[in-house]
Amino acid sequence: MTINVGLVTSEALILGCDSIASSSRPYLNPLRFAKRAADGSLELDAEGRYVATFKYEDLDQVVANAWGGVQKMFPLCDGTKQNETHVAAVTAGLAKLQERTMSSLAAEFRKTMQGPKKRPKHTTVKDVADAFLAYMRQKYGAHYVETGDPVEFQEEIEFLVGGYGNGDSFPSLYRVRVKENNSEPLYAENFKDKSGLAWAGQADSVQRLLRGCDTPLIAELFTVIEETHKSMGEEAVRILNDALTALQAVLPGGINTELPSCPTREAIGKILRRYVLDIDYPNLPLQDAVEFVSFLVRLQAAKAKYALGVPTVGGRIHIGVVTRTEGFRMLNEPELMHKDTGFTHDL
Repeated sequence: MTINVGLVTSEALILGCDSIASSSRPYLNPLRFAKRAADGSLELDAEGRYVATFKYEDLDQVVANAWGGVQKMFPLCDGTKQNETHVAAVTAGLAKLQERTMSSLAAEFRKTMQGPKKRPKHTTVKDVADAFLAYMRQKYGAHYVETGDPVEFQEEIEFLVGGYGNGDSFPSLYRVRVKENNSEPLYAENFKDKSGLAWAGQADSVQRLLRGCDTPLIAELFTVIEETHKSMGEEAVRILNDALTALQAVLPGGINTELPSCPTREAIGKILRRYVLDIDYPNLPLQDAVEFVSFLVRLQAAKAKYALGVPTVGGRIHIGVVTRTEGFRMLNEPELMHKDTGFTHDL
């Protein structure tokens, strides 16, 4: 897993991510789902193998390996003086396709964006995002043809793709999901929202800070409310019927026995929105915006570091900035180094 953050202000797009990649494997405790005979012993088939049945939802994803130093941020389209299209991306989800990293595939894609005079072929962020999605879909399909994994076992790859199109006054940000084959605008110049924050990967700590609760908690809350309302209604009917039976009575006509309706998700959503952190995203100074994105990535990394289990977020924090005049640049990136030069001081 990973943490991706994309912040759109009125003057720049700031991207942030961690640098740990992890691989996971589906895990199933066979004893929970093994068939048992009448005496309690485990059933065997004709070849002496244990018999177990399970649903896809019964599988758990367990982290099998994690490594650092991974580059999850990269440019997709380099602008020129003739065409000022600057687009970059960060990635979450599956780390490799056919043993190639996302940064390697992005570098290959970036070459396809240049025309004969090294001008970008596309002039809008949407065009670049859609072209990148089509390119990654081909790689994705070829990868799973090789593995033979059924669709339900295929992992998603998600990108936050953004920057400036040629002549754009404001940056744009898109969410690209390869498995879903979907490119969704989040913030754009001619869209309902021009600025704001988005995230991908593991972001529960970020959501809790900004929204007061995270997506799994909200989903569970809705489920509990709806199930409780249903069970209370059924129990009220049972009590009423038992009372009428004991009294040997019949409910008089004209009595409204309907319970109040369950609070709608929209009504609950209004309550939750009261706890959203109020931030003036469009007017954040550029330095503040950079520090804010870095803080959010570090917040998620801190949770992974101190919680039990294998850390799947962490390592070096990478920050990239896209502006209309300077294009895409990554901040304070280390150079490759070689320190172990041997036991002598010869030149």
